[in-house]
Amino acid sequence: MQLFKYKLTTIDIPNHRLLVRENPVSIEIKPPYIIKMFPSPNATNVPTGIQEIYVEFNVDMSSNTCIFVPDGSTGISYTNAYWKSGKILAIRIDGKLQSQTRYNISLGIPGMCQLIDNFGALLPVTQWSFNTKKEYNKDVHTSIFTSSQATILFVNSLQVQLMLCFPGRYIVGK
Repeated sequence: MQLFKYKLTTIDIPNHRLLVRENPVSIEIKPPYIIKMFPSPNATNVPTGIQEIYVEFNVDMSSNTCIFVPDGSTGISYTNAYWKSGKILAIRIDGKLQSQTRYNISLGIPGMCQLIDNFGALLPVTQWSFNTKKEYNKDVHTSIFTSSQATILFVNSLQVQLMLCFPGRYIVGK
């Protein structure tokens, strides 16, 4: 138990406690924390067609951003980060995410910068990863190999259709 010589008034603000007397002011600051990530950390089978990813914090954050995306060529870039609200940091996706890819994002950069709330408390550097699901290209790309006995049709390099040609008959298989 802590005893004070002066009468104190306590003001509770979400995630912070302010103790006030005539002079000075004592503030107990707790770091902000993440209440939701989309996609969830370590999620698998994330659709490649999502338009944005986001992180929601428990308190309003400063409008500065400090994120690191190791490979911006895969559809996620720190330049597409923006604040949807005081508590939600979102990143717009360029085009589509790549199929069967692990994405890694760092909220904060060790030794360089961190996300900060409006009271000046720092979010610890947080790593966020997820995996996209395997999706097949819906655009049809075909190639054909033909000999005197058979025709093989490749569709999207995934499906193979075989057509055996005999005089007067066709046998089709997959």
